[in-house]
Amino acid sequence: MSSGKYWISNNYIYGPKESGRFWISGGYIYGQEIPGSIG
Repeated sequence: MSSGKYWISNNYIYGPKESGRFWISGGYIYGQEIPGSIG
């Protein structure tokens, strides 16, 4: 959909297909490789 952008839906963050999908769980954001705290 939104190329190069991210959007939030029901506590989930979705990224561009080439960047993979990101999601929030317990205050952490997970990506393709390394999870990082968002606060």
